[in-house]
Amino acid sequence: MKGLTFAILVCFFFQFGISLSQTIVKTVDPNDESVIDPVFNLKEKDANKAITFNILSGVRGDYSIYLEHRINKLISADFSVGVTTHDYLWSVFNQDYTVFQVDRISDYNPNLSLSAGIRFYGDKVFRGFYVAPQIIYRNYTMPGPSSANNPIIKRKNTVTRVAFGLSSLSSGRFYVDGGLAIGYANNLHENLQAFKWESNRQVTIHADFYFRLGVLLK
Repeated sequence: MKGLTFAILVCFFFQFGISLSQTIVKTVDPNDESVIDPVFNLKEKDANKAITFNILSGVRGDYSIYLEHRINKLISADFSVGVTTHDYLWSVFNQDYTVFQVDRISDYNPNLSLSAGIRFYGDKVFRGFYVAPQIIYRNYTMPGPSSANNPIIKRKNTVTRVAFGLSSLSSGRFYVDGGLAIGYANNLHENLQAFKWESNRQVTIHADFYFRLGVLLK
């Protein structure tokens, strides 16, 4: 009787082990093209978010984290939040090299950077070419040119632009995204000089290359 019971148990666990093995193999089959991350069983159709960082934005003093969220097969929403300190490119183009003076670092006051946009893909979200209207807001304080009696400058920068980009998936969840954005910038400069704030508003053409790296999530 004991021997029969033991034999039944052995057959049960053997059959259970085969079923479990088949289930696992089916779940993480690396040959399934819809699976982009076999380790975590992340399928492309289940990837609804991408978290990225623009590695080129440092030249503008902007350090933001981007979240792209799938709305449907062809449309996604793109948001970012971060910290902005100064704008190297703006200073260089205006022949102001105060940003490179170590003794004036204390004059910088980091503040907020925000952006929002909608992406329209040609093929499907997270893959291929897309067009994206965007708006960006930045607000920070920086030292002015040494030639102007070292005033403090408050800059509020609102950019309205359209981005033309290309995104793709690499090994696993790795996400690559880059392109060119063109639009216009509404700049408000407030200069503190002789204890008096003086405002100056400028509208300029905006052009920017971006290259973002990140990962896909459910």
